[in-house]
Amino acid sequence: MRFAARRSLPVAPLAVLIATAALTWGCSNKDIGTYPGKNILVISVDTLRADHLGAYGYSRVTSPAIDALSKRAITFEGAFAPRGSTWPSLATMLTSLSPATHNVRENGQYMAADTPTIAGMLVKAGYEAEAFVSGSICHLTQRIAAFGKTTCGDDAFVASKASDFLRSRKGQPFFAWLHLIAPHGPYDPPPAHDVFTKADYNGPVGRDQATLGELIRSQRPLTDADRAQLYGLYDGEIRFADAQIALVLQALEEQGLRGNTIIAFLADHGEELGDHNGYLYHACSVYDSVLRIPMMIALPDAAAAGMRFSQIVQTADLAPTLLAMVGVESLPTFEGRSLLPGLNGRDHASAQDPDFEPSVASEWYDATQRNTVQTLRTPRWRYVSNPYGITPRCPPKGDYFKVAREELYDHAADPLDLHNVAAGHPDLTRRFAKIVEAPHAASAKAMMQPLDKNLEEELRSFGYVE
Repeated sequence: MRFAARRSLPVAPLAVLIATAALTWGCSNKDIGTYPGKNILVISVDTLRADHLGAYGYSRVTSPAIDALSKRAITFEGAFAPRGSTWPSLATMLTSLSPATHNVRENGQYMAADTPTIAGMLVKAGYEAEAFVSGSICHLTQRIAAFGKTTCGDDAFVASKASDFLRSRKGQPFFAWLHLIAPHGPYDPPPAHDVFTKADYNGPVGRDQATLGELIRSQRPLTDADRAQLYGLYDGEIRFADAQIALVLQALEEQGLRGNTIIAFLADHGEELGDHNGYLYHACSVYDSVLRIPMMIALPDAAAAGMRFSQIVQTADLAPTLLAMVGVESLPTFEGRSLLPGLNGRDHASAQDPDFEPSVASEWYDATQRNTVQTLRTPRWRYVSNPYGITPRCPPKGDYFKVAREELYDHAADPLDLHNVAAGHPDLTRRFAKIVEAPHAASAKAMMQPLDKNLEEELRSFGYVE
């Protein structure tokens, strides 16, 4: 075991084209080799649904810079996060460990100081590592000693500082991480990017946390106008984040580093936006709306440019893949795997039983009960195991996010996980239930740790606690 279609809205015209969207990069069909000593730039975006990007089929022009990068990159169509929560998911990105292993199960928890990270491994290999992060994840990043410097602030500030860092580079290879938070709720895009909403809308979808929280608690169904406004606000935030990414990629280009840098792009998780239980956010979710993420890797020599990789992969695979690409050996304790053999057609995982292999696991964790809701995703199925009858609770408070004790969704016919067909497939569910026994048991044995009380107000401002 290893760790969607959506209603589209009309395309709105963009007044200004992002500069990097016009960049043209050459393509190559040669095998992917290794790139010893090449720079690595990781760009992550908080709360970003894959199916709201043009590169994943969305009709609106929300992401010209990301879409241009996709044409130059390998785009992973079936990438999944370990949890719909920022700190656990990004800790997995850095460590190639599941939340139950690195023990960052909630926002506001920390890894042990000696937990190996991709940053530390690259520093030992002669790299310089710096982080430029927006949001509360800054506090976790600052505890990772391998980052020689961590710059924190809002999206525009950290993107500007990351651009300055790239323009200053000479000689020593670098590992740089940029994390942007714009699409995280509440959704209130800057005016220049607020191009998808209607000025005369007067419904319940607001731009502040209190209004959106009340909408969730009310369980009021969204009308078409409500949903259009919700998507418009969210898409405007994506458009703003994309503009910051464009500036960073432009700096890389101006400094002449494009041919010496591997670029990885991904999200920590997605967003429900009302798909299940009237819930707009992410932390409660065990479904594709939140757990499916965009992920791309663009290589210095444009090898495999434009490739669409359909095999199931996970956040934990990113670190071993990037290390393999620069010739640094992964740790045997990693729970992810290098995707390099599969990208070169030498991985036979896709030839296994498509009902069960490959599979990736995600969880929802209840710190008060030491129990989890476990969920598996295979190429065809999503299985949800909730034997303890947990109702996931996340801000805003309420018992609205109901999860059955067992759920099964057939993605061939139901890409949004809306129709539970567990009763009609007893043989499948028995086999899936057997597979998730181990992660349920691992969760029960994991050491519990408290949230950092010093961050309580900041976590509350992001809607992480109430």
